[in-house]
Amino acid sequence: MMTQAEYEEALVERLTMLKEETDVEFVYELVEIYMAESPKMISSIRDAILKKDFEALRTTAHTLKGSSYNLGAKRLGDLCFALETAGRAKEQFPPLESIDELQKELNNLQILFDAFKKKQSL
Repeated sequence: MMTQAEYEEALVERLTMLKEETDVEFVYELVEIYMAESPKMISSIRDAILKKDFEALRTTAHTLKGSSYNLGAKRLGDLCFALETAGRAKEQFPPLESIDELQKELNNLQILFDAFKKKQSL
């Protein structure tokens, strides 16, 4: 398991790579879209768990997983992968506490993304 410092370094490396492949404004836009859409997807995951809708759980978790991994948000991606797997297995719904984990990690990402943006403007 990665330490927090290793995780932050890997995230910054991914964002830096994206910046070099495109430009910093594009990366900012991607992050803004991700941070605007992720709470909606987390809410949809919560609804899927409450409604016991395996397919909605699988597809929404899959979507959030992909965008998380794309931005280097491995922890959130890994949490979504576990939810996606639960949705695919169609055996048992994850506990609602898993939503709290997603939200906690999203809050952590906001801090990391803000720090990245601040560093870019120096």
